[in-house]
Amino acid sequence: MLVCTPGTFTRTAAYRFGEVHDLDTVITTTDAPVDLDELLRRTGIEVLLA
Repeated sequence: MLVCTPGTFTRTAAYRFGEVHDLDTVITTTDAPVDLDELLRRTGIEVLLA
């Protein structure tokens, strides 16, 4: 599970904690880009908007 703001997916970090396919649920805010939401759902990741 990952809880994050939409900006988390557009930034480059100095380290990586895992791969996208390691996730089963992402909780983010309602202003997340629609294409990101669709991409995550197509890969089988549950997206919860808060």
